Amino acid sequence: MRKLVSLLVVAALSVGLVVSSVAFGATKKVGVKGLTFTPKTVTVKKGTTVKWSWKTGGVPHNVVGKGFKSKTAGTVSFSKKFSKKGTYRYVCTIHKAQGMKGTVKVK
Repeated sequence: MRKLVSLLVVAALSVGLVVSSVAFGATKKVGVKGLTFTPKTVTVKKGTTVKWSWKTGGVPHNVVGKGFKSKTAGTVSFSKKFSKKGTYRYVCTIHKAQGMKGTVKVK
């Protein structure tokens, strides 16, 4: 009987962990290498948070898209949770002419 109760407790805890990880979503990371977001395109599920971060030694960058905008600095950590399906394009406004842009695809 104790083994059954222990097994049920472990099963319940496992289900709770799976449900909580789905409910809170995942995090996808995007960095900066030179004048490029890396990766340039990320595909995520609804509810996923995308986190951009860079430490470029004084070269400022930013992330600007429809409905979101980071600060402009050489060291940044900025997150955005994507709750709706769609394609979200963003740029570094300072280096847009050099092609510094990216895309988040939310399925």
